[in-house]
Amino acid sequence: MIWAGLEDPCKNADELHSADPQIEQFVIVAEQWAENLGDEEMKVADVVKKAQSNEGLKAALMTVAEGKGRDIDTNRLGYWLRKYKDRPIDGFKFTSRVAHGRTKMWRLEQGGVDDRDRDGQIVHFRPQR
Repeated sequence: MIWAGLEDPCKNADELHSADPQIEQFVIVAEQWAENLGDEEMKVADVVKKAQSNEGLKAALMTVAEGKGRDIDTNRLGYWLRKYKDRPIDGFKFTSRVAHGRTKMWRLEQGGVDDRDRDGQIVHFRPQR
């Protein structure tokens, strides 16, 4: 379309991504996870346990998995992680594997992650702070 003299239809892609609160939450959780847990493989219950003694990590996880009584709900966090499993966004990607029966071990990959969603679209997002 640009060759025809029309405006670039992708020029506002960053604005559209920054307007997506779910993507912004993903980036905030991923940044806190990376800072506090690194690339260590962990069960959801262990992530929640570590978050209890870390205000930044707990606050980030509460935005996506708040349970009753100001606690992080492990089931909600597990569902949220499954929603974003293998979905690279802004250089972060959550991966999992099954260990010891049915226990899922979660890990955050960062850097060198191909920022493409399941449809092959490039996804770059950095929330405004």
